Amino acid sequence: MFQNCLRTSITCCLMMLLFAQASLAQQTAPASPGVSGHVLDEYARPLVGVIVTAKGTSLSTSTGIDGAFELATNAPVTLTFSHPLYETREQKLTASAGFTLRMTESYLRVTNGADTAVLVNKFQRKTDLLYESKPASTIISSVSTVYGGQLRSTPSSLYLNALQGRLAGLNVNQYSGFYTANTTPQIDVDIFVGNIPKNNSGAGPSDNSEFDIQLRGHSGSRGQSPLVIIDGVQREIYSIDPQNIESVSVLKDALSTILVGQNSSRGVLLVTTKNPTAGAPHLSFTAEMGSQSALGMPKPLTAYQYAYLVNEALLNEGRSSAYSAEDFYAYRNHTDPMGHPDVNWYNTTLKDNALMSRYNLNVQGGGSRARYIVSLSYLNQDGLFKTDNNNPYNTNLELKRYLLNSKVDIDVNDRFNIALQLFGRLQQGNQPGAGAGNIF
Repeated sequence: MFQNCLRTSITCCLMMLLFAQASLAQQTAPASPGVSGHVLDEYARPLVGVIVTAKGTSLSTSTGIDGAFELATNAPVTLTFSHPLYETREQKLTASAGFTLRMTESYLRVTNGADTAVLVNKFQRKTDLLYESKPASTIISSVSTVYGGQLRSTPSSLYLNALQGRLAGLNVNQYSGFYTANTTPQIDVDIFVGNIPKNNSGAGPSDNSEFDIQLRGHSGSRGQSPLVIIDGVQREIYSIDPQNIESVSVLKDALSTILVGQNSSRGVLLVTTKNPTAGAPHLSFTAEMGSQSALGMPKPLTAYQYAYLVNEALLNEGRSSAYSAEDFYAYRNHTDPMGHPDVNWYNTTLKDNALMSRYNLNVQGGGSRARYIVSLSYLNQDGLFKTDNNNPYNTNLELKRYLLNSKVDIDVNDRFNIALQLFGRLQQGNQPGAGAGNIF
């Protein structure tokens, strides 16, 4: 009996001790600080300005320059992540910390235009040069837009190749496979910029010698060459790399091109490049390499087959044959390569494929007051002609292009913004000179 009472007493003491420890733990446990984490873009860069909202509540916050956020709510909770340039996402959190989310850029986002329907990205800034941003739902003019991500999916030396079939009303026809340098003296010379490239289409100065660009029709059928406006300035289409393009739009009716003035009937090919974004300095490098080959080449007859068919045609007309039995033997067995040659000139002068490489180095970053983006691009494109190693000079087509595109935005105050953009192109080309048709 004494042992039973002692066991009962010990058991009661242990239970009281456990209850006391649990009560003490509840009193001394720190209050949960809420949920926290980081938000990154698709390139693992911190994403600033993402609105984080607890679903079903009014609690919300935004990510800082390092992509971090804290929200005063306890897990488990469902959070909504939204950003103007990225797809909205929902994520259920079961832990309070250590959460990382990547957001994907939206290429189907709504773009904006002005009263004149000139499209600009509504999330770049409140105004973009001459053109004010407005919701796309208020635009009643005729416009079509394609985004940079879609253009970069097409491997090409120039982004114009990627526009065909993507913008309603725009027809891009490549009639030359290589840039034709202007070797004749220029008459129109500007004292500031030197020789001005001529363009007889009326669309403005351009050194385009490869593409026939027509809007609202094709060449010879009421189609006209559109004006090319890049970031609000009329400039040359070659001075830009596809990696720098945010969007390309075509403006097709009078309501959308009224600010262009007397050239408004031509329509506008409007290119918007990427703008600087605030954040830690970010360095990205893109390398692309491709192989070019002909879709199809003629398959000529051998010299022996050609001679046979020529004789057959002459005999059918009652005329004497042109080739003797000795000629057939020499052509067929290659016993006289100088007097009776049998050469497939397509295989002799052309390669099966040619390499093309493109590299892009991009640096961007900045804070709330100043932002920058600098892009350097290099393109190396070879032609399909073979080069004779015995020649002291290069007889092949070759193009090397260097591009620079940079932007700096400075917010002096809430109403005064300074923007500086520098762009340039250095191009070095080599070609046989006679042209492919004359060579063959």
